Amino acid sequence: IGKAEAIAIVDVMNHVKPKRPLTHDLCKAVITGLGGSVRRVVISHVLDGTYFAALHLDAPQGRVEVDARPSDGIAVALR
Repeated sequence: IGKAEAIAIVDVMNHVKPKRPLTHDLCKAVITGLGGSVRRVVISHVLDGTYFAALHLDAPQGRVEVDARPSDGIAVALR
């Protein structure tokens, strides 16, 4: 996990509000703006030292699974 991703997770956990929306805030706004919500983040497997994850979303048309880096999935879900 990189420094920026760690900060995005820690800041939301500490209720720190950025002056301008971050990418994770934009993702949340798009998801909710389209009538969806994050159901869960699944860290599915590790391949050659790289972790893989997916955001599981509830959307008006049903469940949607979106490929994501684990740290980004966690940062979006916490928002």
